[in-house]
Amino acid sequence: DVFGSEDRSFQLLVRLQEGDSEAANIFTEEAFTELFKLHDEIVQLTTKKGVKYSDLCSRFGSDCFVDSPTGFWNHNTTFYEANINSTADVGQFCANPFYPTGFPVERQTAFANFRLDTNDTVALARAFTSRYFMEVDPADGDEDVLDMEALAIDLINNKFNFQVLDVHIVTGRSLDDE
Repeated sequence: DVFGSEDRSFQLLVRLQEGDSEAANIFTEEAFTELFKLHDEIVQLTTKKGVKYSDLCSRFGSDCFVDSPTGFWNHNTTFYEANINSTADVGQFCANPFYPTGFPVERQTAFANFRLDTNDTVALARAFTSRYFMEVDPADGDEDVLDMEALAIDLINNKFNFQVLDVHIVTGRSLDDE
């Protein structure tokens, strides 16, 4: 069991701002460049109490566990920028059936309308999800996680300047607030 009963996550539902056409493909250089900027801001979030996302994240080995297409580049912006020079490059990375960690890519749950080109070498999709996992400390309760979710909601809804992507966030917090 990778995740204990005290783990929570927030999920991003990501599509292109003009993603309603059948030809819309989110696996573009522009979309992923913006996604990496957003990812970098998420992992740098810090609560008013000084708790960082990295203090709360669920871990796989020593790394924070994030289930996102950024995983094709180990969630590393520098590695992404060094390996991507075109939209075709993005599609080739995203066509891989496994992330570099060896985990299989769950295409049916991660991508909307996923398909490969006629050569099975370039991925196409209309949307995808990204999930950020956090551990609730049983001794402290979930206050820090709720604060982190609130910061993520604020970042997505109010602070991040989206140019290409249309992003919606779903958190456990929304259920707690009802």
